[in-house]
Order: sequence, then C-alpha cells, then structure tokens
Amino acid sequence: YCIECIEDTSALKKWKLYSKRKPTLKIPSRNLMEKQNGWEILKPIEHPCNAMIITDRYFMSYYWNLNNNLFPILKTFLPNKAISLPFDLTIIVEKVYSKKNSFEEVNLSIVYKRIELFIKEKLNCKNLNLTLVKLTDELGAKIHDRHIYTNYFMMYSGIGFGCFDQYGQSSLKSSTTIDAFPITEDSDESILFASFLKEKKDVIELAGEFIGSKKNRLFDGL
Repeated sequence: YCIECIEDTSALKKWKLYSKRKPTLKIPSRNLMEKQNGWEILKPIEHPCNAMIITDRYFMSYYWNLNNNLFPILKTFLPNKAISLPFDLTIIVEKVYSKKNSFEEVNLSIVYKRIELFIKEKLNCKNLNLTLVKLTDELGAKIHDRHIYTNYFMMYSGIGFGCFDQYGQSSLKSSTTIDAFPITEDSDESILFASFLKEKKDVIELAGEFIGSKKNRLFDGL
C-alpha cells in the first residue's frame, strides 16, 4: 500500500476523498446532444497510488480501446514522475482485438508492448511491473464483474470500460455510470474489496496465457 502526506491546510478536503462514497460518475450515450468529456469524469477521484488491477473480459476487444479507454484511465492514476518502487499494474481480459482484415486475434505480446510503451514513454513511468493475463472462456466466466482496483478505491462499471469508440466519442446506446468508493469508507467495504481481490488472484493463478509476473502488491497477504 502507499501513503499520502496531507498538509494541515488541505487535510479535511483530502480526507473526504478517502472516507466518503463518491457521487456516481455518468458516461453519456452517443446522442450528440449530450456533452462528451471522455474519461475526464474520473478527475474527482484522482489519487496517488502504486498498484492497480483492471478486470474487464472484453476491454481489449477493439484496437482503439487502448488509445481511447485504457490509456486515458491510466493517465489519470499512474504517476508521471520517477518512483522508487515499481508501479504494479495487472490487467485481466478474455479477448484481445483481431489482426487487420482478419478474425484471428493478435498475439498477446503485441498488446503488452503497446501498453508498456505508452506507460514508459508517454507517462514517463519507467519503473513498471506490468502483467497482462488472457483467460479462457471458462475462467473468464468466473470474473464477470468489470472492476478497477487501486490501493484505496474500487470502481465498478456494469457494461465495462470500453465506453468510447475509435473517434473518442461515446459508443453507448444509452448513458451509463461508474460507481467508485474508497475501501477506507468502512470495514464492510474493506472486507468486500479483499474478497474480490482474492477471487482475481485465484483465477489468474490458473491462467495459462499471460505476460509478466502475476505479482501485484494488492494481492499481498491474501
């Protein structure tokens, strides 16, 4: 876990971030009458962290999901400066996008390299422990929920995080929401957080296709 130092002048405001459930974050439909702010909606819960786990079976089904969904999410939370400990990032999916003019999926290593290059070159986060896990249909069915976990927060999306298309516009037929809550809100949330992580840890231990160490400090002690 990580520690944030809070100055006296901002203590109350900062503590509210970690002690109260956040307002539901809305992602509009593709109706052009609705304002499009992309993943800027995550700004209210921006916080320092040194570990993240993303579980969304179909998050990487399209090539542009990395540029217009995954990368903006990572940009919100990953540090953009030198850190002494590696940032642990684990991404768990079931499908990856297909090769151009083909139904055959690209090699997992290609997806891994795209993510690694973005983080190290665009976000300047050189100290990185990245694990990309691709599950079978059978294992994928065990983690139907679409979650993002950090040291302090859990975020949930009922339809997943691939909400913006190749043009950066909403791809949704109707608006949806992202629910976010701090695990420090109460003991029940902390217990739920741990049980979800234990479930993910057990599943990826069985995964045969992966790149990386499968290690993440959020799994420590489970």
